Amino acid sequence: MTTKKLNSRLKRALSTLLAMAFILSTAAAGVSAAGPGTNITVSTGTDLRLFEWYVSGAWTDLLTPAHTTSGGSVAYCLEHNKPVPSGAYNPFDPSILFDAAVQNGLVALLGYGYPNSNGGLSNGAARYATQNAIRFWLAERAGLGYPSIMVLSRVRPKPGNEAAYDFFLFLLEKARAGIPMTHAVSLTPETVKLAPSGNNLVGTATVRFVNLNGNYEIDTSRLPAGVIVTGYTGNDGDVLTVTVPRSMAGQSISIASLFRGYDTRDAANLFYYTPDQTTPQRVLIIGTDYHVVAYGNLNITSDALEGRLRIIKTSEDGVVANIPFTVTGNGFNRTVYTNTAGEILIEGLIEGTYTVTEAAPNRYVQPQSQTVTVVPDQTAVVSFSNTLKKFCVTVTKTDREYGTVQGGAKLGGAVYVL
Repeated sequence: MTTKKLNSRLKRALSTLLAMAFILSTAAAGVSAAGPGTNITVSTGTDLRLFEWYVSGAWTDLLTPAHTTSGGSVAYCLEHNKPVPSGAYNPFDPSILFDAAVQNGLVALLGYGYPNSNGGLSNGAARYATQNAIRFWLAERAGLGYPSIMVLSRVRPKPGNEAAYDFFLFLLEKARAGIPMTHAVSLTPETVKLAPSGNNLVGTATVRFVNLNGNYEIDTSRLPAGVIVTGYTGNDGDVLTVTVPRSMAGQSISIASLFRGYDTRDAANLFYYTPDQTTPQRVLIIGTDYHVVAYGNLNITSDALEGRLRIIKTSEDGVVANIPFTVTGNGFNRTVYTNTAGEILIEGLIEGTYTVTEAAPNRYVQPQSQTVTVVPDQTAVVSFSNTLKKFCVTVTKTDREYGTVQGGAKLGGAVYVL
């Protein structure tokens, strides 16, 4: 089963559901992106005054209240020149107000802003800086609010709030760049090299996160038959062990999208709401659900389990060079010849049993074929010794002309050389 990091309140509320999902499935337990719902209310808190802006010829506190939904979510106002949010709110299509570039800028800004990050500030200061980065971005790019005076030359931090101002500038630059936060879940090394271990091939790799504030999960349904991954806890730094049968030696396999990484910093967590009344500002509500934002692959490879075979040839008459041998087995079929020392060395044979057959010259008794087992990183040896063929010769002496001995001649005592 897969898990994802939820806040403590959601963990307690969903513990039973997650336990059931663990038993029933290894698929993703995706979190709903339904949003805050309909007919929600937005309340306005106390103004913070960390910055000043230059208005009507004087530096004046830049008032920035905190807005919160009835469900406790952070809300940011989108139209600074309108009254503060109030009353009931319902979803609206942001393309009514913003083009794609503006929306991409908001996604990029809020990936790094509050509540996803406080930039090392207090939550209140981070929220203040984030709201003003949104205000200035919308004034600059969408012409909303007070575009003529919401420019950087007209805003400055009040003493002691320089860090909040720097965070505000940082977020505004993220919006201008318009590049949403990148997320990744991957393995180190990128390709897992498997090595023999008993009856299997085994390798390890470490899980690495980039910008994931949730957990990751493994979609075990994507694993080929025989491939097992252990060591999973769902956290960055997991050391995973990959085990496959030895029969898969020599293969390279890539399993796409095996890992899924979760994060809250995603466009799916931005919800745009408009008031039922005509005068209050529209708002952007920040969700905190975990969504799949990154996929990672599993790449595994292994060397063929190879060994060597040495054939040693001896013979009764000392002739050992250029004698042919045929080696077959495991898809290998080759005829090779002995060197002047009567030996053959064949390298790169995958593990398994091979049959070795000598094609002995006719003067030798033909030896039986032999089987030999090759194991990885070792040299199997098989020997052949040739014996000359033995035979008897009978010589019969006759008189060529008459067929019998003539006169006093004798046939006995004749000497013949073979």
